[in-house]
Amino acid sequence: MSRGRSKDQALIDRLVEWMQEPDTETAQTNGHAIRDTRPGSGPSDEAVIEKCRGADNVAKFADLFDHGDTSGNGGDASGADFALLGILKFYTQDPDQLERLMRRSRLARPKWDEGRAGRSWLRYSIDNALRDVGETYDWSKEGGRERPRSFSSSHSPLKGPSDDENNEESQIVWFAELGEPKEREYLIEKIGVKGYPIVAFGAGGVAKSFAMLSAGIAVASASGVEEWLGLRVLKHGYVLYLDFELDVEEQHRRVRDLCAGLGIPIPKKLAYLSGVGISPETAFEKALRFVKDYEAKAVIIDSMGLAMQGDMEKGKEVLAFHGRYINPLRRAGATPFIVDHEGKLQAGEKHKDKTPFGSAYKAWASRSVLQFVFEEYREEASELDIRVRQTKTNFGPKIDPIGVRFTFEEKKVSMGATTSPTRSSSRKRASP
Repeated sequence: MSRGRSKDQALIDRLVEWMQEPDTETAQTNGHAIRDTRPGSGPSDEAVIEKCRGADNVAKFADLFDHGDTSGNGGDASGADFALLGILKFYTQDPDQLERLMRRSRLARPKWDEGRAGRSWLRYSIDNALRDVGETYDWSKEGGRERPRSFSSSHSPLKGPSDDENNEESQIVWFAELGEPKEREYLIEKIGVKGYPIVAFGAGGVAKSFAMLSAGIAVASASGVEEWLGLRVLKHGYVLYLDFELDVEEQHRRVRDLCAGLGIPIPKKLAYLSGVGISPETAFEKALRFVKDYEAKAVIIDSMGLAMQGDMEKGKEVLAFHGRYINPLRRAGATPFIVDHEGKLQAGEKHKDKTPFGSAYKAWASRSVLQFVFEEYREEASELDIRVRQTKTNFGPKIDPIGVRFTFEEKKVSMGATTSPTRSSSRKRASP
C-alpha cells in the first residue's frame, strides 16, 4: 500500500541538497575562520580596501599596497607579499578576491604568474597565507564597526605549522629535487643567523639586557644603525621585546637612553610585551601572533629563567620549553634572542668555562651563544667595561672577543668599542 509523498519531503530534499553542497566556509583555513566564497556573499573589493585604510596598521598597508615598499621586510619581495596578505586576509578569506586585491597593489610583478606546485606563484602564496587565518573581521556586525585586532587567536598558535600534517614544512622532500640551496640569511653578521636562537648569558651587572635591547633597536631601526658591537646589521624590521623581569616604564627609559646614545629617535618598529603576571603560554601566544601579524625579524626574551618557570637543570624541561615556545617563533620567521644567566663562579673555576645556568641543553638548543664577562667599572666616570665572547657557533669560526664600554649619563647610555683590560680583584662591580 502506497503511503504517498510526505508533506515534509520537500523540506527534507532541500536539507539534503544543502548538506551536499561543498563546504566553502572552512576551505583552506583549517577551520579557524569562516568564509563564504559564493558570488555576492562577501564584501566588495572597495569595502576591503576602505577597511584597511581605516585600521591601526594603515601606514604599513599604504607602504605595501600604494607604494610597493619592501624595505619593512628587508627588501624581501616575497616577505612583502605575505605581509600584505596578512593584512588583507583579516577582512576577506576569498582567494579569488585576495588575488584581485593583490594585483591592484604596487607589489605586483611578473613572478606572480610563474608556475609553482600546479598554481601560479601568487595563488600559491595566497593558499599558504590562508592556512593560518586567526581572527577575522565580522562583516555581519551591526554598524560595520571593526572588532579590535588582538594578538590572541581562537586557536592555539603555539601548536605551530609543523603540527599541521598539510604543511609543506612537515612533508618529506628530496634534496635532489630542491635545486641550488639558498645561502644563509643573517640578521647580524657572524652571530645572528635568521631563525636560529641566540643566547646572551652572564653574571649580574654585565649589562647583557642593555646589550640585547640595543641589538633590538639596531634591527628595528629603519636607518642610522648599521652595526651592533662592531658587527654589521644585515636585516631590519619589526622587533618585539618580551620582558619577564621589569616593566614597560623601566624598559621605555632604557630605550630612550640607548637611542640618545646612538643619536636616533626611538624606532617605530620596536614593540614591547610584558610577561609579568601572565602565564608563559599567554605571553608566547601574543608574541607569536605579533610575529605573524608584523612579519617580525626578532623576539628578545628577557630572561629565560623567569620565562621557563621550570627546573632549568633538567634537560627534558629545557627541551620542552624550546619545543613549545621557541620553535614556533622560529617557524614563523623570527630569530629568538634569549637573555640568560650563569651560575656563581666557584673556587678555581674560570669564566671561560662557564655556560648558561642549568642544563647543557640550554646551549645545545641554540646556534650562537654569547658570554658577557665583567671587566671593570669606573664609578667616577660611570663607565662599565665588559668583554663579549662567543662560546658557541654552528655556522663558522668563533668571532674574536669584543671589548665594549657602556657610559651611563643622565638620560643617555652610550656603547663603544674598547680594548679589554686585564682583570684586577680591586675592580668594582656595577648593576646598571
